[in-house]
Amino acid sequence: MGEMSFPRSVDRTLDILQAVARKGPATVAELQSDTGLPRSSLYRLLLGLRERQLILLDAGGWARLGPGVLGWADSYRRQNPLAMLALGIMRDLTLATNETSLLTVADFPWGQCVQKVEPERAVRISYAIGSPRPLHAGASSKVLLAFMDAGLLDLYFRTVTLEQYTPTTPTEEATIRQQIAQTQRRGYCYTESELDTGAAAVAVPIFSQGGTLVAGLSVAGPIGRLDVEPALAALRQARDRLETTLRPG
Repeated sequence: MGEMSFPRSVDRTLDILQAVARKGPATVAELQSDTGLPRSSLYRLLLGLRERQLILLDAGGWARLGPGVLGWADSYRRQNPLAMLALGIMRDLTLATNETSLLTVADFPWGQCVQKVEPERAVRISYAIGSPRPLHAGASSKVLLAFMDAGLLDLYFRTVTLEQYTPTTPTEEATIRQQIAQTQRRGYCYTESELDTGAAAVAVPIFSQGGTLVAGLSVAGPIGRLDVEPALAALRQARDRLETTLRPG
């Protein structure tokens, strides 16, 4: 059987959604550059997505994800056993730290947030569930890079462009490998302003009973407010609870 392919219009529509999810708010010119679509075709598909509330188009020409994707995110959480198992533990983690807790899994070559719990405070770190996150930037995803299979790690560096998201995003393989080695020694990853300027995060890996990496659990907050040592202690307790929950029987 030959390789299955999507109809061209479906493929193009998904390209637009992925580009907006990856970039955040994006101009039509940026989307045209990313997708290679003619402007007339791009506008037609954008209007179709807007009708379904999957894309919002503002008067300034910016496209951003619309409220329709929230329904997808809720469905995804309900259908993801790991995300549901972790929810109560993550609520306790956020209550203990008063910061955002995140559960991230690898969707090679990206990381993907599958569950989050935010604190009840005006200034907090927020991530969109289901949106792709680079594995080489930010503790929430980098902890996955540090503990993934060595062959996959080598493949990542061979095939992925190490994009720079902030002035402090590491983009040299040697630097990232040094950070990975440090994370492996410590058993946790801590970063500042690698993906979002002003954001700090500390993360620990989650393993199955058989020792397979299944997720990364992190706490994220503004630099200077995130109290790393107490957050790490709370993370380790939450990790132990979640790994116990994952054990059969």
